[in-house]
This record gives sequence, C-alpha cells and structure tokens, in this order.
Amino acid sequence: MNALTTLLTTTPTEGGFLTTLGELVIGGGVLMIPIALASVLLVGLAIERAWALRRSSIIPRGLWSDVRADLQAGRIDDARGRVSNEDSPLARTINAGLAHYGKDATALAATLDEVGMREADDLQKHLPGLQGIASVSPLLGLLGTVVGMIKSFYTIAKESSIGNPELFAEPIGQALVTTAAGLSVAIPALVLYYTFRGRIRKIVRELDDVARGIVTLNGNAVRAGAA
Repeated sequence: MNALTTLLTTTPTEGGFLTTLGELVIGGGVLMIPIALASVLLVGLAIERAWALRRSSIIPRGLWSDVRADLQAGRIDDARGRVSNEDSPLARTINAGLAHYGKDATALAATLDEVGMREADDLQKHLPGLQGIASVSPLLGLLGTVVGMIKSFYTIAKESSIGNPELFAEPIGQALVTTAAGLSVAIPALVLYYTFRGRIRKIVRELDDVARGIVTLNGNAVRAGAA
C-alpha cells in the first residue's frame, strides 16, 4: 500500500501522524528534494526580510521631525549632528540632502533622486528570490504530476493492470503529493512577496516625502538668504 493511501486510511495515534507524513513526503519521489529545499529557502528569506523591513530600523521615530525643526530654525549644524551617527535609509537620505543644502536646487534634487533609487533597490533585496520560489515550486509539483502519470500509464501498459489499481496507485499518489507540496510552498511565497512589496512601497513613499520636504526647505532657505 502506498504512502498516500496509508495517510488517508490510518487513524492518527501518538507520533503516528508524523510517521505517515514522513512516508508521504518520501513517497513524493526525488522531486520532493528541490521542493523541500525551496521551503527552507523560503523560511530563511521570510525571516531576513521581516527583520530588515522593520520600520524602526528604516524610519526612526521622530528623526525627520527633529531635523525639519532644525532646518526651519536655520540650525543646519544641529540637523547634521542628529543624523551623523545614524545608519538608516532615512538618515542616509537626510545626510545626502544636507550635503547640498543651501546650494543649487538642481544638484540637491538629483542627489536625493539617486539616493532614493539606491535605497529602494536595497529594500527590495531578496524579493526576486521569493518571486522565484513562488513561480518554480508549482512547476516542480507539476513536473512530479507528469512523471507520476507517465509511470502509472507505463505500468498499465507493461503489466496489463487496468483491473488491478494497486499497481499504479503509487505513481498517481506521487503525482498528487508533489503537486500539493509545490503549491504548499508557492502560495506562502506569493503572499509574502506581495506583503513585503506593499511594505516597501509605503516606505519608499515616505522617503520620497522627506526628500521633497528637504527640497522645499532648501528653496525657502535660499530665497530667505537672497532677500
């Protein structure tokens, strides 16, 4: 009796479910190996992105409001001092703006655009990995399905076993197992991809707002100096 039939017909006992689950995974065949590796990679990427995209590490609370107050009061050195020891996307954006503050507005805007694109690229790091897992895992499951069906039809042709379903039940079970495993990895990967992408877009919009605020304050400072 194959692993799939065993799982469906066995009443779980203490430790029994894990045993039949292991048999089910093994029954999926060699294609379960890359699917299992994809699941491990998925967990690693999810933990890394969840930690890296913490708001407190990207946009420290109160930093921009304090710097903005300093700039509005003309305390440029105080503003520079607030971000000199900070290492966050927000601090790097402000630092880039302060490096050209009070100078040519075109150079300031170009610098902030360049920094913004670089920070956006850094925030999106590893997202292609999640997207790749979401795309490849179901294909691996589909390949397992095709392989299992080929084996079942080959068994039927070789053994004339159309009246004996037990002979080709195992390859069909393998086909179903790999399909389910591939989807079980792909669906969480896709959900995480869109979740992180949405979070990144929100963060990038906030950084853009800060950049526009610096440009506006710079323009006000230049006009006040000219007056």
